[in-house]
Amino acid sequence: DMTSEENYTFTKWGKERIHPNLVPFVEELNRDGDTVSCRSYSYGIITCINSLIRLGTLEDKQELFQALCGEIDPTDIIAKCKSYHTKQQTQSKQMVEDVEIVNNSSVVIGRLTEKTTMTGLIAGKLMSKYNKPILLGRVNEDSGEFSGSVRSPIDFKDILADSELTNYQIGHSMAYGFAYPLSNEQSIIDYLDMVVSDCEPLRDVLCSCRLNTIPNSLFSFVESYKHIFAKGLDTYN
Repeated sequence: DMTSEENYTFTKWGKERIHPNLVPFVEELNRDGDTVSCRSYSYGIITCINSLIRLGTLEDKQELFQALCGEIDPTDIIAKCKSYHTKQQTQSKQMVEDVEIVNNSSVVIGRLTEKTTMTGLIAGKLMSKYNKPILLGRVNEDSGEFSGSVRSPIDFKDILADSELTNYQIGHSMAYGFAYPLSNEQSIIDYLDMVVSDCEPLRDVLCSCRLNTIPNSLFSFVESYKHIFAKGLDTYN
């Protein structure tokens, strides 16, 4: 979130001091080799390496680690990152369509039918679709526990914890792992419907213009500051 001063500081100085071992990854995986825009990293090197970590073999991960340490040539592992990213896009798109939505009120609860390393990724895609907190997971038939990942457009971790109906919630305020007894599910839904009233985050707007009065200077402003815009600080058409 680029509205966080700490995140922005790490991003600013990190992009100005890219480690030599990372340079080939940035050049090959970032869109058009862009090293300025935050989005180029979000949809480039970060996404591609994340795909390999989620879907790759142990040997692939060891090769990635060696390449990042400068011990081996990175060409082959960069190609694997691209391949796994394509595979992840295809698989996650299908899995989103296969999710069983069991609740869609103030929050969305979705069931996965198969085990996957992409639960958080799929939950994120569902959040973009519904713009609500998403609880996505699988049921353990032996324990009767429902567990998985939460993705939310609002701070949601403490809200869920305050219900005192879950087994745990571990992670960040808007992205974390959770578990609760399936027997508590309706009580959790009732509680969240009572306390979650608005999932639409407030957005600061620099200026508001009618279509025929949009100043040309606005476009140059966005271009000049494209290194800033990212999650939490979006540009809107």
